[in-house]
Amino acid sequence: MTPEELSSTASPPTSPPPLTPIHDHCAPPVACTTPPDDLVVRQGHPRSNLSPVSLEPSSTSIGLSAVDRLYGLIYLHERGLWDHDEFHRRLDTETEDTPWLLGFYEDKICFDYMPSVTKRRGVYVLRVPGIAHQAFTHKVMDAITHGIAELGCGCHPELADQLREVQELRRVTLNIRHLYDHPNGVDEVDFEMKRTPDALWSHSVPHPRLVMEVSYSSQPGKVLRRLAEDYISGVRPEEQHDDDDKTATVSVWRLAMSKSSGGEVTGYPRCDIDAVPFRTAAGEPCDGALELQTSDFLPSSRDMYKHRTLRITFADLTNFLNLAETREERINARPSPAPLHALARTEQEIEEEKVKRRLAAKSMRLELEEQARERSVERRWSGGSADRRGSVFGGADGGGGGGDEDMKTEIRKSSKSSKEAAGDG
Repeated sequence: MTPEELSSTASPPTSPPPLTPIHDHCAPPVACTTPPDDLVVRQGHPRSNLSPVSLEPSSTSIGLSAVDRLYGLIYLHERGLWDHDEFHRRLDTETEDTPWLLGFYEDKICFDYMPSVTKRRGVYVLRVPGIAHQAFTHKVMDAITHGIAELGCGCHPELADQLREVQELRRVTLNIRHLYDHPNGVDEVDFEMKRTPDALWSHSVPHPRLVMEVSYSSQPGKVLRRLAEDYISGVRPEEQHDDDDKTATVSVWRLAMSKSSGGEVTGYPRCDIDAVPFRTAAGEPCDGALELQTSDFLPSSRDMYKHRTLRITFADLTNFLNLAETREERINARPSPAPLHALARTEQEIEEEKVKRRLAAKSMRLELEEQARERSVERRWSGGSADRRGSVFGGADGGGGGGDEDMKTEIRKSSKSSKEAAGDG
C-alpha cells in the first residue's frame, strides 16, 4: 500500500476485532499455505490500554482480509509507529485465531531488528530479496549441503555421524545477545538483536555453526565486518553490483580467541578470506575455490579430521551467479500476459481495494485517538480523591479546566503521529 492511498480518509469503523497473544515469533518457520483472499476478521470490542488497532471497515460490505491487516501492521511498524515489542504483541494477538497467518508471516517475512542503545526505538528492516539473490543463494546452499554429505562418505564413522547431524535451515530468525558499553560510561547495556540470514547450518548446539549472507554493496569490507561482528563467524558471499562491473567477491570470517595478560579469553571475528574476487569485472570466473573445514560445521573435530575440507570452485560460484542473474533478467523482460476476462479486475474491484486501504489508515488513527483519551482519563483518576471529580469533568475544584486542555493536547499529538505514520503528513 502506498502513502498516497493511506492518506485518504474514510468512514470510522464500528468496532475493532478481539485479539490475544500466542506464539514465539522467532521459532523456525512452520508449513503454511497461501491464505484465502476473502477471509474477513471477526468483530468484537476489547477495551484496554493495549487494545489492538482496528482495521475493520464499518459502513461498507467490503471485508479486510487478515493478510491485508498483517501488511498494515508491518507497514506502520516500519514507519516507526510502534517499538519492536509492541509490534510483536499486536502480531501475536492478530494470529491467535488464524494460525495459518502465523505460518505465512514466518515463511514469507524476513527481517532484521537492531535495538538502539540510547534511543527508545530501534531499527526494523524488512528483507525483500530479488530473484537473482534468491537463485544464487539456493545454488550455493545446495553446493554446501551436498559437500557436507560428501565429507561424510568414506570417513571415520564418528565423524560421519556428526556430519549427518548438521542441518540446513532457511528463513530462521536468530536472537543475538550483545553487551555494549553505554555512551555515558555508567554501565554495560545488554540487549538482543534479531537477524534473518540467507542461510545457516546448525549442529546440536544452541548457536549455528555456519551463517551465510548474500548482499550487494559498494563497501564490502565495511558491510562484512559489521555482519561478522554480529554473527562472530560465518561465510558471506558479497556481490559488488555495477551496471558495467561484474566483479563479485567472497569473504570468510571465523571465530578466533584472544587471551589477555590477565588470563581473560575474548572471542573476536577473524577475517580468513578478505573480499577475494571469484568473478572478474568482465564476468569471467577467477582461479581458486571457497574451502570450508569440518570445524566450520561441527562444534569440535579431532585433529586428524580438521584438514578435511569442502571445496566449491570459483567457476561454480560464477556459474551459480550467472544463472541467477539470467533468470532474473528473463523474468523481468517477460511481457505481461493479456488479462483473461474471467480474471480481469473491474474498475469497481479496484476502487473497493483502495477503499479498504483507506479504511485501514483511518481506523488506526481513530483507535489511537481513543487510546489517548483513555490514557488521559486514567492519569487523572490516579491522582488524589479530592482532585478526581474536577480532573475528569473539568469542575472548579482541583484544576478541572487544565484537564480538558491536557486531553486535547494528547489527542492532537496522537492524531498527528498516526497521520505521519500513514503518510498523511
